[in-house]
Amino acid sequence: MPKFIGIILKTRRYLLVLAAFIPVAILIVYVAEEQKTIEPDAILNKTMLLTQAAADAEKQQLESTHNLLVAVAAAFHPCG
Repeated sequence: MPKFIGIILKTRRYLLVLAAFIPVAILIVYVAEEQKTIEPDAILNKTMLLTQAAADAEKQQLESTHNLLVAVAAAFHPCG
């Protein structure tokens, strides 16, 4: 009979441990689903920031090239 009681106690202990993990598992699933809805907006925002940075860098390069061409033109054509 003591062996039978030990099995019942082990079963109860396993059920208690399982009951402790069920809310954690539900929370993990909930956070994952919420993150699926947030992730596309974050990717779009990061893409827009990266595109803006690339556009700013290209604009700065064009301005530098323009200034260089104006200086070279002024060096070869001193009248203007």
